[in-house]
Parts: sequence; structure tokens; C-alpha cells
Amino acid sequence: MKPRFGFLRSSMSRPLVLVSAITVTAIPFSASADTAWTGANSSDMTDVGNFDNGLPGTGNGSLFINNVSSNVPVLTSDLSIGWDLNISTGANTTGRLDHHSGTFSTGNNNWIIMGFNNGTGPANATYNLALTSGTGGTFTGFAQGSGSIANFGKINLGWDANTTSTMNVNTSGTITGGEIEIGSTGGGPTSTFNIDNGAVNLTGSFEVGGNQWSNQGGSSFFNMSGGSITTGGEFWGGGNGATTAVQSGGSITSG
Repeated sequence: MKPRFGFLRSSMSRPLVLVSAITVTAIPFSASADTAWTGANSSDMTDVGNFDNGLPGTGNGSLFINNVSSNVPVLTSDLSIGWDLNISTGANTTGRLDHHSGTFSTGNNNWIIMGFNNGTGPANATYNLALTSGTGGTFTGFAQGSGSIANFGKINLGWDANTTSTMNVNTSGTITGGEIEIGSTGGGPTSTFNIDNGAVNLTGSFEVGGNQWSNQGGSSFFNMSGGSITTGGEFWGGGNGATTAVQSGGSITSG
């Protein structure tokens, strides 16, 4: 189970102390600070004025996109962060990311977490890996973009009850990672994965309807009109909860 972190992380909890016969020197390690989207200036994810604690990057901690109103964050270039991407991870939050182009990368063994409210208040999370300025996709409703995701842990859509999470994929790019789970291991969310084009390549499993061992899954929806999904583990449908799966095109190959 993914641990739930706060807004400040440190790679070490104590300073490194060097001891000699003459001196004692403390060398503190710098903390990895999380940052959150505010959209104060624009939709530009390269504008420092759109974040509350500096631009996201490998030297920072997690990126939170929890409060999106008029300025939806739009990614059009490569971006790597040190820890997790959290979209709508809190009660009464609405988070959305429009990823048009470029590659988004999480830290090693870290996650993309959507729809976590700790059991209180609604949370609505959306990740659009597509060109949202155009229309066309059968299930996504958006035009094809060129963005890619390099995730080195798990993509989790819907962690808790009373959350709604949607990932729309219509891209010429790829999603690479460990696992994708549509539906929760710890609640009863509503979770949807739509793919019109793009290559999803996983070393682990793709689970629709919650983790097959958790006995919890909520309402999960999988819709595929094109693209490909290749997994090193299982492609699992209908694990727990209510699951609806539609495949009108594309290919699925499981290990």
C-alpha cells in the first residue's frame, strides 16, 4: 500500500555528524519540499508564479494539483519530479492536468495518485493525456496529442469513497510504468480509464475494478477504441465492485 505523505519530505531525518578528536561538525541535508499548483498567473507549468513553493522538479518533492478553477495546468514540455504526482488528493478538491506534449516523469518507485480524500468530502481528479484544445476521440472526446508518461511506480485512479477519477489517453506517445489500477484498494470510488490511441507498456499488471485481493473496488469503467496495452503481469477486469469494460479497437497483451 502506498504511504500517504504530507507536504514536506526529507531524504534524511537527522543531520550527518562527523566526529574528530578536535571538532564536531553537523552537515544538514536539505529537505525535499512539495509544491502545489495555484494557477495564479496562467496555465503555464513553466511559470513559477503558478505554484506555491517553486517549480516542480527532481530537486523538489511531490507535485499537488488540488484546486483548479479557471487556469487548468497545461503541460507542453518535459517535466520530471522527485516524488509523486497527486491530483485531487484531499477533501472537497477538484484537480485536473491537461498533458498535450512532452514527457512527464515521476521519481523512482513513485506514483500518480488520483482521488484521495481520506474518506471525507468529494474529490474529483482528471488527467488528460490528449490535446484538449481539439476534439475527436471516441471515448476521450479530445484530439490526439503527443505526450508521454514515464511512471516508475503505480498509476492509481480512485483511492477512496466519494471520489471521481478519470484518465483520458489519446496520444502518439507512450505510458510506461509498473502498474495501473482503476478502482481503489481502500474505498468505493468511481474511476474511468479511456484510451483512443497510445501505447501503454507496464512491467506489472493492469487492474480494472480494484485490486483483486482487496475486496473493494467501487464503480470502475474501461473504454478502449485504439492504441495498445502490454503488461508483464495480468490484465485483470472485474476484480471487485461494479466493472464496465468496452473494447471496440486496439490490442491488449498480458504476460
